[in-house]
Order: sequence, then structure tokens, then C-alpha cells
Amino acid sequence: MKKLATLLMLSAPACVQAAAEADGGDMLAASFKVLAALVLVIGVMLLVYALSRRGLKMIPGQREGRIKVVETRGLGPRKGLFLVRVRERELLLGVSADRIEMLCDLGTRREPDFDKALRSEMEPPQ
Repeated sequence: MKKLATLLMLSAPACVQAAAEADGGDMLAASFKVLAALVLVIGVMLLVYALSRRGLKMIPGQREGRIKVVETRGLGPRKGLFLVRVRERELLLGVSADRIEMLCDLGTRREPDFDKALRSEMEPPQ
């Protein structure tokens, strides 16, 4: 982000100088130079934004962390339930406009082993 700001600061005086040096007939050429510089700067900004959204982590933002919101349910205006996973523990949180309360600790999340589940379903009832 600092590099982008530096690039903007360095390109601005060049654009102003090009416009100032232009005489009557060259005003159109100078305008095109300024417009091209503006398009280039905006293009670089959009490219950096697109790359950061694709997960290259160039711009700090929401990263993979230990706290994840698994599911949300709205209960009314400014009220809801949030299922949150923190270090493999699942918590059910009630959220309103002025408070957050833990409703239930669901414990450790265990994914069922596919092989075991398949075998238990394939076994005949005894």
C-alpha cells in the first residue's frame, strides 16, 4: 500500500508539469498525457485490489484465523444467533444490539469418519 501511495505521489508532479509546459496547440496532447496517467494509476489500483481479493494477502484484511463464524440466523431486527468455531470448539452465541451472550458450548467438533459411517450403515440390524 505504501508503494502505491509513493507511485501516486511521484506521478502527480509529472502530470502537472506536462500540463503546465503545454502551449496552445499542445494542450490537447498534454490533456491526453494527463488522462493516460490517470487511467494507468486507476488501473494499477484495480489490479492490486483484484490480486488482494484472490488471496494473495497483499493488503491486510480478513485472513485465516482461529475464530470462524460457521453459521448465522437472524431472529429479528438487530438480533441473531451465531455458531462460532474457536480452536475446534463450537459456541452458540446470542447477539443483540447491546450485548453478546454465550448460550451454549457445543464442545469439540468431530467430523464423522466416512469409513466408519459407511460400515455402520452397511451392517445388517441385529
